[in-house]
Parts: sequence; C-alpha cells; structure tokens
Amino acid sequence: MSAPAPKQAMKARRRKAIEPPFLSVDNKVVPIDRERIAALAYSYWDARGGRSGSPEEDWLRAERQLQTGN
Repeated sequence: MSAPAPKQAMKARRRKAIEPPFLSVDNKVVPIDRERIAALAYSYWDARGGRSGSPEEDWLRAERQLQTGN
C-alpha cells in the first residue's frame, strides 16, 4: 500500500490539530466541552481582577484541571 497523498496527510494532521482535549470518565474517554474550558479559564482571569496573565496559559491550565481533576 502506498503512502497517503499529500492532501490527505494534510487533512489528517489538520483534523488531529483541532481535536478537543479528552477526559477519562469511568475508563471511558470523552471530549471535554470547550465551553467548560472557556468558563474555567475566564474564572482564572476574573480571579486576578481581569489584569495581567496570559489567556493561553489560562486555557491550558483549565484543560489540565478538567483532564486531571487537580
């Protein structure tokens, strides 16, 4: 079997890049709702009084929190 055509490979990479983060619940992998991530990230920003910080870091912190529960 031959390697996938460049267009197909690009589509596969793009699809993987936009897949949502996942959470394991009762040994089942389920996507984490982006709205939950956004709400938690916003709460971090709001807790700082809406000043300083990085939206990207808040988003990643919220993803980690929801994935691990920590």
